[in-house]
Amino acid sequence: MNQTPIKITHVIIAFILIIIGVVGAVTPSSFNWLSTTVFGSASLLIIFGYRQFKSMMRPMNRPYFWKLAMLFVLSFLIKGGLVAVGEIFHLVDVNAFPTNPAVGAANNGGILSNVIEVIKTSVSIVGEELLVAGITLPLYFYVKKVSLGGF
Repeated sequence: MNQTPIKITHVIIAFILIIIGVVGAVTPSSFNWLSTTVFGSASLLIIFGYRQFKSMMRPMNRPYFWKLAMLFVLSFLIKGGLVAVGEIFHLVDVNAFPTNPAVGAANNGGILSNVIEVIKTSVSIVGEELLVAGITLPLYFYVKKVSLGGF
């Protein structure tokens, strides 16, 4: 990714958009799951421009599918191991998981509503990562610039 000059006014505007995205995500509405993605993308577009944003969002190099599948399986194994260790040493109560509102909603809904919830959650998670990138990337480039004596 080529480094483009980052203007402080763009960072301030992006920071305001990030705040709006977070507030929109926690506000009860029909499209709160979309708030983080829209405002996170907008903040990155304002800071870095269209070409850099497009470069950041390009598809991963192949064979990414198998790497993602292995990471997915590994994450399930890690989570299962953590729950098992927690149960063995009485650190967590496994019976508390069914009382989680998300688990209750999944049990009460049909297959289509569960698939829709998974899609909404996936889009929201991507948006959260975009919001974090909108904060950390300008800080990274600023620290890099200062450390190289470009202040």
